Amino acid sequence: MIKLKNSQLQFKVASNFDQFEGDWHLGEALPFFFRPGYLNALSSAAPNGISFLYGIVYRGDQKVALFCFQTFFFDAEQRLKLHTHSDRPVSYMDKIAVAVKKFVARKVSMKVVVAGTLMAPGPYGFLFWEGLSSADRQQIIQQIAAYFLKAAEDAYGVSMFIVKDLPQLDRLKGLCAYTFPSFYEFTIQPTMVLKLRSDWNSLDDYMNSLQSKYRVKTRKVLKLGEGLEEVAMDSFNFQPYKSIVFELYQQVSIAAGFNLIELHPDYFQTLLEHCSDNFGLKIIFYQSKPIAFYSYIIDGEVFQAHFIGYERSYNNNLELYHNILLRLLQTAINVKAKEINFARTALEIKSSVGAEPHDLFCYIAHKSKIINSVVPHILEFLKPKDDWIQRRPFKDSNLVVNPLLKS
Repeated sequence: MIKLKNSQLQFKVASNFDQFEGDWHLGEALPFFFRPGYLNALSSAAPNGISFLYGIVYRGDQKVALFCFQTFFFDAEQRLKLHTHSDRPVSYMDKIAVAVKKFVARKVSMKVVVAGTLMAPGPYGFLFWEGLSSADRQQIIQQIAAYFLKAAEDAYGVSMFIVKDLPQLDRLKGLCAYTFPSFYEFTIQPTMVLKLRSDWNSLDDYMNSLQSKYRVKTRKVLKLGEGLEEVAMDSFNFQPYKSIVFELYQQVSIAAGFNLIELHPDYFQTLLEHCSDNFGLKIIFYQSKPIAFYSYIIDGEVFQAHFIGYERSYNNNLELYHNILLRLLQTAINVKAKEINFARTALEIKSSVGAEPHDLFCYIAHKSKIINSVVPHILEFLKPKDDWIQRRPFKDSNLVVNPLLKS
């Protein structure tokens, strides 16, 4: 047991989940990303370069928190795909800006602990007993972060600690103080969430709630996708398609401007084998050829869009990506979900189907006080710009510029 400073709290930590499996509970239902089935599946098909830490926090003999961390070596030049690709003409100053960012990125490389999961948006680093006060929660986060930042390199020692994706109500303002470690709060792209209305029992019901121009657009998209056929996968019928699905995933992943993970080729197969009650994957065929897939997680009343992949050469002619979003929506309606989390990226097209941006707040601290003082400036400098227009497709709504965007 490791005692937290100046408190009755203590914790134990391990890199192997087997050490905790029988004790991994807080007396209430666990979110999907904290469940033993998922944690074991993920560890057996871990993303390239990712390792895991699991822990339980106690106050006396009572468990008051669980935590799941992911560790990796962050190389900004490798992770940030800095380029000048854009729908607008590229200026000489744009090229200079990218060159400068690449130069700075080459200097940013370190071992990092993330309190949370890199596999999905959301607050999946710490899970607290509901009776624990906000002050105790912040103390746990800060002191556990301090432990890992001070640990020896051959133990758990890391250079940077990140708390990932807390919602507005759980923001940790008390962590941004002059105590070690001093955290900096920042946001990245919002996650896109669509609340499903109680009277949506089919895709037709959803379409009836759209403004005319969006309804016409949706019908056109569905018309272009009439030749698409989808097949739901299980652990047996998926095996012949495992390689092609991974290739389709890579097409989308490689094109992304920022990517912290590279999935293991067996990731989808492993989830179908061990998490079939909550995880689904469907392959889309065109003229008998598999050209796309989408996956999802059902976590209580939340339908979480997971990884997708598609043959990019088919996207324009078949409105493939838009059809995937509509099929995710149809599936969420079928399973009676209350909301869809479409995750990050492609914000504008997701808003065109009705999703709204929700900011999630992250916290970052470096073990060096000097480097920590410049971390905010480096983050702002390297953060990719993502100008987009929020579409509001439902009746009695208007087209507005997304208020989350900074001028």
